[in-house]
Amino acid sequence: MAISCPSCKASGISDTFRFCPHCGANLALPRMCTKCGFKFETQMKFCPKCGTPVAASASAPTASTAPTKNVVEILESEPPPQQGITIEFPYSSSASFEFAVKAARAFSTFKQFGEGKKAIYRVNFPSHDMPAAMELVENLKGWRNRTLYVNGEKVPWDNVFGFIWCYQKRASSFKPDLYCFGYEQQYQTNPWGCVHSELFFTDFAEWFRWGRWVSDKGDWEFDKQRIRHELQRTLYNYRFCPAIQLQLVEDVLAALPNRVNPRNDPDWEFAESHDDTTQGLIVEIKRFGFKEKVVMVGVAPHGTGALEKIAKKVKGVRLALTGK
Repeated sequence: MAISCPSCKASGISDTFRFCPHCGANLALPRMCTKCGFKFETQMKFCPKCGTPVAASASAPTASTAPTKNVVEILESEPPPQQGITIEFPYSSSASFEFAVKAARAFSTFKQFGEGKKAIYRVNFPSHDMPAAMELVENLKGWRNRTLYVNGEKVPWDNVFGFIWCYQKRASSFKPDLYCFGYEQQYQTNPWGCVHSELFFTDFAEWFRWGRWVSDKGDWEFDKQRIRHELQRTLYNYRFCPAIQLQLVEDVLAALPNRVNPRNDPDWEFAESHDDTTQGLIVEIKRFGFKEKVVMVGVAPHGTGALEKIAKKVKGVRLALTGK
Protein backbone atom coordinates (compact mmCIF):
# COMPACT_ATOMS: atom_id res chain seq x y z
CA MET A 1 0.00 0.00 0.00
CA ALA A 2 1.27 3.47 -0.87
CA ILE A 3 1.45 6.21 1.75
CA SER A 4 2.35 9.93 1.85
CA CYS A 5 5.29 11.48 3.70
CA PRO A 6 4.06 13.57 6.67
CA SER A 7 7.05 15.92 6.24
CA CYS A 8 7.44 16.72 2.52
CA LYS A 9 3.96 15.45 1.51
CA ALA A 10 5.43 13.22 -1.23
CA SER A 11 2.93 10.50 -2.26
CA GLY A 12 3.18 6.99 -3.65
CA ILE A 13 5.72 5.83 -1.05
CA SER A 14 5.66 2.13 -0.18
CA ASP A 15 4.35 1.37 3.31
CA THR A 16 7.36 -0.94 3.72
CA PHE A 17 9.72 2.05 3.70
CA ARG A 18 10.87 3.22 7.09
CA PHE A 19 12.29 6.55 5.84
CA CYS A 20 11.06 8.90 3.12
CA PRO A 21 13.20 8.55 -0.03
CA HIS A 22 12.62 12.23 -0.82
CA CYS A 23 13.40 14.03 2.44
CA GLY A 24 14.60 11.33 4.86
CA ALA A 25 11.75 11.79 7.35
CA ASN A 26 11.06 8.85 9.70
CA LEU A 27 7.91 7.20 8.33
CA ALA A 28 7.62 4.88 11.32
CA LEU A 29 6.74 7.67 13.73
CA PRO A 30 3.14 7.66 14.94
CA ARG A 31 0.89 10.51 13.81
CA MET A 32 -1.28 12.72 15.98
CA CYS A 33 -4.71 13.94 14.97
CA THR A 34 -4.78 17.74 15.04
CA LYS A 35 -8.45 17.68 15.96
CA CYS A 36 -8.67 15.20 18.86
CA GLY A 37 -5.02 14.46 19.63
CA PHE A 38 -5.34 10.69 19.11
CA LYS A 39 -2.15 8.90 18.00
CA PHE A 40 -2.38 6.41 15.14
CA GLU A 41 -0.21 4.53 12.64
CA THR A 42 1.24 6.34 9.63
CA GLN A 43 -0.45 4.03 7.11
CA MET A 44 -3.95 5.09 8.23
CA LYS A 45 -5.73 7.60 5.99
CA PHE A 46 -8.28 8.69 8.62
CA CYS A 47 -8.12 9.17 12.39
CA PRO A 48 -9.79 6.07 13.86
CA LYS A 49 -11.24 8.13 16.71
CA CYS A 50 -12.82 11.18 15.02
CA GLY A 51 -12.44 10.50 11.29
CA THR A 52 -10.22 13.48 10.48
CA PRO A 53 -8.26 12.88 7.22
CA VAL A 54 -4.59 11.95 7.69
CA ALA A 55 -3.52 14.84 5.45
CA ALA A 56 -4.73 17.29 8.16
CA SER A 57 -2.72 15.59 10.89
CA ALA A 58 0.92 16.02 11.95
CA SER A 59 3.59 13.75 13.34
CA ALA A 60 3.46 13.41 17.10
CA PRO A 61 6.40 14.89 18.98
CA THR A 62 8.75 12.40 20.56
CA ALA A 63 11.39 12.72 23.23
CA SER A 64 13.92 13.61 20.54
CA THR A 65 11.75 16.10 18.62
CA ALA A 66 9.54 17.73 21.28
CA PRO A 67 10.59 21.29 22.25
CA THR A 68 12.15 21.66 25.67
CA LYS A 69 12.71 24.66 27.90
CA ASN A 70 15.90 26.71 27.64
CA VAL A 71 16.54 25.52 24.08
CA VAL A 72 17.46 28.46 21.86
CA GLU A 73 15.64 28.68 18.57
CA ILE A 74 18.09 29.61 15.79
CA LEU A 75 16.37 32.16 13.60
CA GLU A 76 17.12 34.18 10.50
CA SER A 77 17.71 37.88 11.15
CA GLU A 78 14.64 40.09 11.29
CA PRO A 79 13.98 43.83 11.82
CA PRO A 80 14.10 45.05 15.45
CA PRO A 81 10.79 45.44 17.30
CA GLN A 82 9.02 48.76 16.79
CA GLN A 83 8.29 49.14 20.51
CA GLY A 84 10.62 49.31 23.51
CA ILE A 85 14.38 49.14 23.82
CA THR A 86 16.31 46.52 21.83
CA ILE A 87 19.91 45.46 22.45
CA GLU A 88 21.87 43.40 19.92
CA PHE A 89 25.39 42.05 20.22
CA PRO A 90 27.52 39.52 18.28
CA TYR A 91 30.08 36.97 19.36
CA SER A 92 33.02 38.58 21.13
CA SER A 93 36.38 37.47 22.45
CA SER A 94 35.75 39.67 25.49
CA ALA A 95 36.00 37.98 28.86
CA SER A 96 32.46 39.14 29.61
CA PHE A 97 30.92 37.51 26.51
CA GLU A 98 29.63 34.39 28.26
CA PHE A 99 28.22 36.52 31.07
CA ALA A 100 26.50 38.78 28.55
CA VAL A 101 24.87 35.79 26.82
CA LYS A 102 23.78 34.39 30.17
CA ALA A 103 22.23 37.72 31.17
CA ALA A 104 20.51 37.98 27.77
CA ARG A 105 19.03 34.48 28.06
CA ALA A 106 17.25 35.59 31.23
CA PHE A 107 14.92 37.75 29.09
CA SER A 108 11.75 36.13 27.80
CA THR A 109 12.33 38.05 24.54
CA PHE A 110 15.80 36.57 23.97
CA LYS A 111 16.52 35.58 20.37
CA GLN A 112 19.58 34.19 18.60
CA PHE A 113 20.21 34.69 14.90
CA GLY A 114 22.80 32.35 13.37
CA GLU A 115 25.24 30.05 15.10
CA GLY A 116 28.74 30.04 16.52
CA LYS A 117 30.91 33.07 15.91
CA LYS A 118 28.41 34.41 13.37
CA ALA A 119 25.55 34.49 15.87
CA ILE A 120 23.73 37.69 16.80
CA TYR A 121 21.96 37.90 20.17
CA ARG A 122 18.97 40.14 20.80
CA VAL A 123 16.72 41.16 23.70
CA ASN A 124 13.85 43.62 23.87
CA PHE A 125 12.25 45.22 26.92
CA PRO A 126 10.05 48.22 27.83
CA SER A 127 11.79 51.35 29.13
CA HIS A 128 10.14 51.03 32.55
CA ASP A 129 11.89 47.65 32.99
CA MET A 130 15.34 49.24 32.77
CA PRO A 131 16.64 47.78 36.10
CA ALA A 132 16.33 44.28 34.63
CA ALA A 133 18.81 45.24 31.91
CA MET A 134 21.54 46.52 34.24
CA GLU A 135 23.48 43.23 34.35
CA LEU A 136 23.46 42.84 30.57
CA VAL A 137 24.46 46.47 30.02
CA GLU A 138 27.30 46.14 32.51
CA ASN A 139 28.68 43.07 30.70
CA LEU A 140 28.56 44.92 27.38
CA LYS A 141 30.55 47.87 28.75
CA GLY A 142 33.23 49.03 26.34
CA TRP A 143 32.13 46.77 23.47
CA ARG A 144 32.43 48.28 20.00
CA ASN A 145 30.05 45.92 18.18
CA ARG A 146 26.88 46.45 20.16
CA THR A 147 23.73 47.92 18.68
CA LEU A 148 20.88 49.76 20.36
CA TYR A 149 17.38 50.55 19.08
CA VAL A 150 14.59 52.63 20.60
CA ASN A 151 11.19 51.85 19.11
CA GLY A 152 12.92 50.29 16.12
CA GLU A 153 15.24 53.25 15.46
CA LYS A 154 19.00 52.83 15.85
CA VAL A 155 20.46 55.27 18.40
CA PRO A 156 23.86 55.90 20.04
CA TRP A 157 24.52 53.82 23.16
CA ASP A 158 24.87 56.82 25.48
CA ASN A 159 21.60 58.21 24.19
CA VAL A 160 19.92 55.63 26.42
CA PHE A 161 22.54 54.37 28.85
CA GLY A 162 24.37 57.62 29.61
CA PHE A 163 22.92 57.49 33.12
CA ILE A 164 24.63 54.24 34.16
CA TRP A 165 27.65 55.76 35.93
CA CYS A 166 25.47 58.17 37.92
CA TYR A 167 22.94 55.47 38.80
CA GLN A 168 25.74 53.29 40.14
CA LYS A 169 27.11 56.23 42.15
CA ARG A 170 23.63 56.78 43.57
CA ALA A 171 23.43 53.13 44.66
CA SER A 172 26.66 53.47 46.66
CA SER A 173 25.83 56.86 48.19
CA PHE A 174 25.08 57.49 51.87
CA LYS A 175 21.39 58.17 51.23
CA PRO A 176 20.45 56.89 47.74
CA ASP A 177 16.91 58.25 47.90
CA LEU A 178 18.25 61.77 48.45
CA TYR A 179 21.29 61.61 46.19
CA CYS A 180 19.42 62.83 43.08
CA PHE A 181 18.28 65.97 44.92
CA GLY A 182 21.87 67.01 45.61
CA TYR A 183 21.89 65.91 49.23
CA GLU A 184 25.62 65.13 49.26
CA GLN A 185 26.63 68.32 47.42
CA GLN A 186 25.05 71.46 48.80
CA TYR A 187 25.69 73.47 45.64
CA GLN A 188 23.67 70.86 43.68
CA THR A 189 20.55 71.15 45.85
CA ASN A 190 17.55 71.00 43.55
CA PRO A 191 13.83 70.17 43.70
CA TRP A 192 13.78 68.51 40.24
CA GLY A 193 15.12 65.17 41.45
CA CYS A 194 18.22 65.02 39.23
CA VAL A 195 21.65 66.56 39.75
CA HIS A 196 22.02 66.77 35.98
CA SER A 197 19.23 69.33 35.71
CA GLU A 198 21.91 72.02 36.22
CA LEU A 199 19.14 74.27 37.55
CA PHE A 200 20.18 74.30 41.19
CA PHE A 201 18.25 76.14 43.88
CA THR A 202 21.05 78.45 45.01
CA ASP A 203 21.17 82.22 45.25
CA PHE A 204 23.75 82.48 42.46
CA ALA A 205 21.91 80.20 39.97
CA GLU A 206 21.58 81.89 36.58
CA TRP A 207 18.09 80.54 35.84
CA PHE A 208 16.55 82.85 38.46
CA ARG A 209 17.42 85.65 36.03
CA TRP A 210 15.27 84.10 33.30
CA GLY A 211 12.19 86.28 33.22
CA ARG A 212 11.13 89.93 33.18
CA TRP A 213 10.07 92.78 35.36
CA VAL A 214 6.35 93.34 34.91
CA SER A 215 6.24 96.55 36.96
CA ASP A 216 8.53 99.13 38.51
CA LYS A 217 7.25 97.99 41.91
CA GLY A 218 9.50 94.94 41.88
CA ASP A 219 7.20 92.27 40.41
CA TRP A 220 9.30 89.60 38.68
CA GLU A 221 7.76 87.02 36.30
CA PHE A 222 9.67 83.77 35.68
CA ASP A 223 10.12 82.57 32.10
CA LYS A 224 8.79 79.07 32.70
CA GLN A 225 8.88 78.19 29.02
CA ARG A 226 12.65 78.73 28.94
CA ILE A 227 13.07 76.87 32.22
CA ARG A 228 11.14 73.87 30.86
CA HIS A 229 13.17 73.88 27.64
CA GLU A 230 16.43 73.87 29.59
CA LEU A 231 15.26 71.00 31.80
CA GLN A 232 14.28 68.97 28.74
CA ARG A 233 17.70 69.61 27.19
CA THR A 234 19.80 68.77 30.25
CA LEU A 235 17.76 65.71 31.26
CA TYR A 236 17.42 64.19 27.78
CA ASN A 237 20.33 61.74 28.08
CA TYR A 238 19.10 60.70 31.53
CA ARG A 239 15.42 60.23 30.63
CA PHE A 240 15.67 56.42 30.91
CA CYS A 241 17.29 56.46 34.35
CA PRO A 242 15.17 54.34 36.74
CA ALA A 243 15.60 57.01 39.44
CA ILE A 244 14.32 59.98 37.46
CA GLN A 245 10.72 61.14 37.85
CA LEU A 246 9.76 63.24 34.85
CA GLN A 247 6.31 63.96 36.26
CA LEU A 248 7.96 65.33 39.40
CA VAL A 249 9.89 67.79 37.22
CA GLU A 250 6.63 69.09 35.76
CA ASP A 251 4.98 69.26 39.19
CA VAL A 252 7.86 71.30 40.63
CA LEU A 253 7.78 73.70 37.69
CA ALA A 254 4.05 74.20 38.25
CA ALA A 255 4.66 74.79 41.99
CA LEU A 256 7.29 77.47 41.30
CA PRO A 257 5.55 80.86 41.66
CA ASN A 258 4.77 82.57 38.38
CA ARG A 259 5.59 85.93 39.95
CA VAL A 260 7.47 87.07 43.05
CA ASN A 261 8.23 90.44 44.58
CA PRO A 262 11.20 90.62 46.98
CA ARG A 263 9.75 93.82 48.48
CA ASN A 264 6.88 91.93 50.06
CA ASP A 265 8.06 88.30 50.00
CA PRO A 266 10.84 87.49 52.50
CA ASP A 267 11.64 84.22 50.70
CA TRP A 268 13.07 86.16 47.75
CA GLU A 269 15.62 88.93 47.24
CA PHE A 270 16.78 91.08 44.34
CA ALA A 271 19.69 89.87 42.21
CA GLU A 272 21.85 92.73 41.09
CA SER A 273 23.93 93.01 37.96
CA HIS A 274 27.68 92.48 38.21
CA ASP A 275 28.51 94.09 34.88
CA ASP A 276 27.90 97.45 33.26
CA THR A 277 24.40 96.73 32.02
CA THR A 278 21.75 99.40 32.44
CA GLN A 279 18.86 97.10 31.54
CA GLY A 280 16.82 96.07 34.55
CA LEU A 281 14.99 97.37 37.57
CA ILE A 282 16.58 100.31 39.35
CA VAL A 283 16.43 99.77 43.11
CA GLU A 284 17.80 102.08 45.78
CA ILE A 285 19.69 100.20 48.48
CA LYS A 286 21.73 101.12 51.50
CA ARG A 287 25.28 99.85 51.50
CA PHE A 288 28.00 100.68 54.02
CA GLY A 289 25.82 103.46 55.37
CA PHE A 290 25.30 105.07 51.96
CA LYS A 291 22.35 104.94 49.61
CA GLU A 292 22.95 103.98 46.00
CA LYS A 293 20.93 102.95 43.00
CA VAL A 294 21.61 99.46 41.66
CA VAL A 295 20.41 97.66 38.52
CA MET A 296 18.57 94.43 39.41
CA VAL A 297 18.46 91.77 36.69
CA GLY A 298 16.39 89.12 38.45
CA VAL A 299 15.68 87.54 41.79
CA ALA A 300 17.27 84.92 44.04
CA PRO A 301 15.98 82.72 46.86
CA HIS A 302 16.54 84.16 50.32
CA GLY A 303 17.11 81.25 52.68
CA THR A 304 15.24 77.97 52.28
CA GLY A 305 11.71 79.31 52.57
CA ALA A 306 10.92 79.27 48.84
CA LEU A 307 12.24 75.75 48.51
CA GLU A 308 10.26 74.52 51.49
CA LYS A 309 7.04 75.96 50.08
CA ILE A 310 7.58 74.04 46.83
CA ALA A 311 8.30 70.89 48.84
CA LYS A 312 4.98 71.25 50.67
CA LYS A 313 3.11 71.43 47.38
CA VAL A 314 4.89 68.56 45.63
CA LYS A 315 4.91 65.13 47.23
CA GLY A 316 8.34 63.54 47.39
CA VAL A 317 10.43 66.72 47.45
CA ARG A 318 10.41 67.66 51.11
CA LEU A 319 12.09 64.43 52.20
CA ALA A 320 14.99 65.11 49.88
CA LEU A 321 15.40 68.68 51.06
CA THR A 322 15.32 68.00 54.78
CA GLY A 323 17.34 64.81 54.64
CA LYS A 324 14.90 63.11 57.01
